[in-house]
Amino acid sequence: MGKKRFGISIDEGLADKLDKLSKALSTDRSAIVEDAIRGVIAEHSHYLYEHECKGIMILVYSEGKGCSFFVRQLIEDFKDIIQFSSHYHTGNNCTEVFFIAGNSLRIRDLHSEAKKRKDISVRYLPISEIR
Repeated sequence: MGKKRFGISIDEGLADKLDKLSKALSTDRSAIVEDAIRGVIAEHSHYLYEHECKGIMILVYSEGKGCSFFVRQLIEDFKDIIQFSSHYHTGNNCTEVFFIAGNSLRIRDLHSEAKKRKDISVRYLPISEIR
């Protein structure tokens, strides 16, 4: 498949980090950006159509910023799809791991709700995407 060229605008600090990473990996920026886009599409494209699915959601946040209450509320509000949760302390951060099973639109709602807090890092990996 051919390549399509297009321009993007990103934060200058982020661009500097991208340059450093491309040098460290001995690759070009386009390869890194293409890989990142591929990951975002894999993580989110299953939200485009309704289906039953399973996956793992990871939330990382700093202790003591009110996040613990927010996460406990998420667990309560989405207990119909959160099959299992586990809490770990990693340095000054808390890591919450959810095993999720249910309707993709409901999982999308959980993902969207968790991402509303800018001080919580959220990743969702559909199990069908694990290779």
